[in-house]
Amino acid sequence: MPVLVEAVNVIVRNETITEKYPGGLGGYWMESPNISICSDDFVTRVGFSNPELMHTFLIRLIDLGFVLAGDPYHTEIVVVDQLQGLMFPCGWLHFADHADGFRYAALRGDLGEVVEKPQGWCYDTSVTEHVRKQLARDGGRRPPEVSAADLAWWLESLVAVNNTDETICSTDSTKLRSPTGSPTISARLEGSFTAGASERPAASTVADGWLSDEEVELRARHLVATHGDTTRPVWIVEPCGESYLIGDVNVRDVPRVLSTAPANCLLIAAVETNDLIGVVMPAYPIDDADDDGLTRAQRTVVALMTRQAGIKGPDRMER
Repeated sequence: MPVLVEAVNVIVRNETITEKYPGGLGGYWMESPNISICSDDFVTRVGFSNPELMHTFLIRLIDLGFVLAGDPYHTEIVVVDQLQGLMFPCGWLHFADHADGFRYAALRGDLGEVVEKPQGWCYDTSVTEHVRKQLARDGGRRPPEVSAADLAWWLESLVAVNNTDETICSTDSTKLRSPTGSPTISARLEGSFTAGASERPAASTVADGWLSDEEVELRARHLVATHGDTTRPVWIVEPCGESYLIGDVNVRDVPRVLSTAPANCLLIAAVETNDLIGVVMPAYPIDDADDDGLTRAQRTVVALMTRQAGIKGPDRMER
């Protein structure tokens, strides 16, 4: 029988869990990072709307010897996105739409008709239904898909993450380059705010950070004009790709947060259905960053986060 697919899912065969996870399938369930876990006779699924939590979970599995690979017949871990489908090819997993409106995955050859779902799951209050309504409001427009190149890079970085001690520090001034010209973009805005050279204040005296008070105020006014003078959950995405929630922050204060570590990217999450998802670009990108100011790691994480946060808003699934 199949298992439900919602948000971003990590799916593993039960026989692999029994072989490699401490305590087998029972231990896997007991140590699940959230309550979205469900199993059929052949596979187990855990869903995520928090990329950092999913990343940590995948690293844990890789540390235990689970194989995450681009080879469709040798990978033991499958990552499935609710909208994009299988993020990497897999020869043993089938992914499809159910007649009742949700999506599911099953071991190839499994002909069971009952779809296993997390305890207490209800379609009317599900992520699936929320996504359906959001897409209907947006005229069917979906968030941009994560490119194959970025997925390949992400896969390589996951596999190699424990083979290096080198970390790009967000406050390492030796790797910073000149400020980007587009400090703010929005996931649902047609255009982005760009301060021309003549409009940008000179970063002369910086008392509390890397940006002058004038530049902080300029950015604050734009963010308030875009998102309102309100408080939102704000995430930090560091150049190395590490992301974490810093809490509820007044939109006006976001540039001050950026000023303390200007190589970071900040994501302003949605609270209400019609809220814009704000992506505040690094003020002083590091040398390894691309022309848009983001490192490849940042861009991949931001793409995943805006796909998830842009659809379901602040996370409610993790315990």
